[in-house]
Parts: sequence; structure tokens; C-alpha cells
Amino acid sequence: MKTKLVFIVTGIAVLTGGTFCGWHNKEPEQQKITTLNAQEQKTVSEILTNRKSYCIGSYSIELPDGMAPDSTTRPVIRFDDINITTQRLYLPSFEQRIQLREDELRKTKPVDPINGSYLKAVYSLENNEKGVVFERMESVSVPDSARILETHLYKDSVAFTLEMKARNGENERYDKYRDEYPRLYINNVPQKLNELNNIISGIVDAKDNTPSRSGELCFPGWRILSNKIEHRNNFIAFSQVFPGNPDLYITLKYDNYMKAQESFADFKSYDESLIEKNGGAIIKKGFTFVNGIKAEEWLSKDILHNGNYFYDFYLVINGRKSSESEPKLVVNLSLENKKNANPQMSDAEMFAIWDEIINTVQNQKTP
Repeated sequence: MKTKLVFIVTGIAVLTGGTFCGWHNKEPEQQKITTLNAQEQKTVSEILTNRKSYCIGSYSIELPDGMAPDSTTRPVIRFDDINITTQRLYLPSFEQRIQLREDELRKTKPVDPINGSYLKAVYSLENNEKGVVFERMESVSVPDSARILETHLYKDSVAFTLEMKARNGENERYDKYRDEYPRLYINNVPQKLNELNNIISGIVDAKDNTPSRSGELCFPGWRILSNKIEHRNNFIAFSQVFPGNPDLYITLKYDNYMKAQESFADFKSYDESLIEKNGGAIIKKGFTFVNGIKAEEWLSKDILHNGNYFYDFYLVINGRKSSESEPKLVVNLSLENKKNANPQMSDAEMFAIWDEIINTVQNQKTP
């Protein structure tokens, strides 16, 4: 299977039939129109019925209910140097986890004994939040002035792990370096602890999975109030598998700072030559509008070495100008259509599913 990116989608309308752009090449005069037959309409409608809203950053999209996290990838949530992971757990399991983690950190020894203990301190969370912060060395093999604030938080049956880099170079053995490298040998742990507690106070449940128009950033099931992470570089990415078809994935990626130097189509030009060499084709590429938002589309169908077809569909919003006011969103729908799959997905079904999904994308920051 081809490598998958990580992003997500939210929005799907039930199909009652109709005509969709089918297998078409880059030249308009070569485009063909494919109409769904009765069985294809039924298949697509079944896939897209009972949908629910998902969100990523400030965008929302609808997907079928019953989507499952892709077990081959890990969601990524990052705000500047803060990395966040989540896992649904029962409270006793969470409490056992942090006790085992503390025991592990206390037993860990630095390579150089001069660094002392690997676990430097343990802090409680503010505002009666359930959890703990472990101040530890960044690595057993580096000087102990480099620290990690490893935070374990429990909210509404979800275990959050937040990791933030920090510095504590107050030890006298660093005195001889401090004048030359003052930024490396400061103690910013108190400041970083305040930042962590501030962000934790802004994590709120989002049962409807839709970001508010106030600009809250969200990921499945949760929001972070925008005033807690404003002016930070935000990156969120995750992948979901469609119910009933383990080879059909939707991935979403969001950021507000990574500007591309070229269009997505130009970026994929190397892939295009390989796809066409393999006997596949670029179905569509160019600019489009989704709910009034300008975006770039890139759709391909490749033939893999095993003879299976691989569909790889992309929608990219603000690819070349990602910013706080105009964040980037990448939506990727992919399927390895295996020869022995039952049933196989047709071209028309894939185009119909894609069109219905991307037409639910909305930017909640838009008035």
C-alpha cells in the first residue's frame, strides 16, 4: 500500500443518484461523464448514510458514523513545542499508568552520573485537574540542562499526554558556559509549567465534534480554546478507516504556518510521471471551490506492482499561504482496490464518495 498522509474529513450527503465526473484526463476535451448505475448508487448511499461531523483545527467535515482510527498511524497534535497524544481509558487504568511511569522514570539512570537523577521533580496540576507533571531529562545521554515536562492529564475518560521542552541550567557546573550561551543555561521550567497549566485549562469536551466560530482549535472529541494557544504554530493530523472497508482511508492534516513553495500539482509532478509510466493516470488536477473556499484538487489512479489499483485523491486549501488567518487543510482519500476484494469499488463510486465528502468541508472561522 502506498504511504498515507495524516488528515481528516467531515461531511457527507446521502446520494439519491445523479451524474459525476468520471475517469477523465488532464485535457478538458478528453473528459468523460460517468453516471452511477442503480447498484453503484445504492453502494455509495450506504457508505455515506448516518454521517457525523468531524473537525480538525478550525475546519469541519462530515464522515460516515463508525469511522475507526487507522491502527497503522498515530494522530499528531502539536502546538509549538508541545506534543499531545490522547487515549480513552478508565480512571483506574490511568492511575496505574502514571504510577508505573513514575516508577520507570525513577529507575532510569543517565549515562553520565554527573547528571544526577533522570527524574528531577514531580508536580501536581492546577485547578484540581487530575494528573501529574514529571520534570525529567530530555535524554539519558545529554546534559541535564535539557528537560522535558511530561504531563499526564485525565478528563472525561480520556488520558492526555502533553510533552514540552524546557531548560534548567542553574547547576553551578554550567556557570562557565552561561555567559557564552545564556539561553541554554536559564531556568524556564516555572514559565513552561504555567504555559502547560494554561493550555490544560483550555481543553474542553466537544461532543458534537464541530469547532465553534470563535476559532477554537479542535481534534476528534476535543477543543482547545483559541485564547490558550493563539500565536502558536499549530499542527494536527490523523487518519480514519471507513466502516466495512479496511482498505479505504481518509486522512486530514491541518497547520497554520507551513507554506509550500509550489502548488500541490507541481509538488506531485514526480509522482505523475511514475503513475503514467505504470499505466495509471492523473484523473484531475487544478483549482476548485468548496463552499466558497478556493482549493486545489489532485486525483490519481495508479496500477501497483501486484496489479491492484490505488486511488489517491487530495484536496488542499491554503497550501501556499498557510497562516493563522488562513490555515492549511489537506484531505486525502485513498484506496487500494484489491483484485480479490468483494465487492470492488468502481471508478464512479470513488468519484461520487469523494465529491460528496469534500463538499462538506467548511472553515468555521468564515463568517
